[in-house]
Amino acid sequence: MSLLTMVQETYNILGIGGTTPTSVIGNNEVAVKQLLALANVEGNVLNRTFRYEKTISEVTFSVSATAVHGTIKSITSVSGASVTGMSSGFSYILNDTIWDRTLQRPVFGPLNPSHRQGLSASAVSGPYAEFFIRGGVLNTIPATTTATYAFEYKSDFWCENSTGQGQRKWLADTDIGRLDEFVMQLGLMWRWKKSKGFDYSEDFTTYEREVTNYMARDGGKLTINMAGSPEYRPFINVPDGSWNL
Repeated sequence: MSLLTMVQETYNILGIGGTTPTSVIGNNEVAVKQLLALANVEGNVLNRTFRYEKTISEVTFSVSATAVHGTIKSITSVSGASVTGMSSGFSYILNDTIWDRTLQRPVFGPLNPSHRQGLSASAVSGPYAEFFIRGGVLNTIPATTTATYAFEYKSDFWCENSTGQGQRKWLADTDIGRLDEFVMQLGLMWRWKKSKGFDYSEDFTTYEREVTNYMARDGGKLTINMAGSPEYRPFINVPDGSWNL
């Protein structure tokens, strides 16, 4: 479902009246402009609700023998982005995912201000680097050796253009959502009714239920045994019979 088809379906379901719009971006009809604005609100809010698998990215990068490793935006930049200023969709690093793949060990952190100042003032530091982010720049204490680092991060890109490049907002009629577009359409419907002062309680209840279902199923889930995991004990099975010694 593209932005255009989502707005067209919502337009007709809500019975706004008039002719079904043939375009969204650049359309000067007040109702269409409002639906576009609400669609952007819905995409941003839904994306912030949960860590959906389609908004998780991984980056690997090289670090040199230094304590300052550049901005997070430069580390997570996407080459060939067609949208100026949207080459990096970085939102936040997933906890416990920074690893030194050269030494095959985690990079612990983030260091809180008190801890990192204590380490900086100390004449002795540990053998392994720990990280912190300040001013959007990735730092380590102590300085790293040359290595390959990697981490996973949450992206702000909840929709994409026709070539698959991520975006933070709808920019063309052919854009498609990276999040569940049915859920976004339900969100668009109740938000429009609320903006007009109409009763939206039933639409909002349906929306919340579908968001919960979406989060529960997204990316697959582990099976949790409330009785505890069964413990497997390795053993040696020696068959009966005569043995030549």
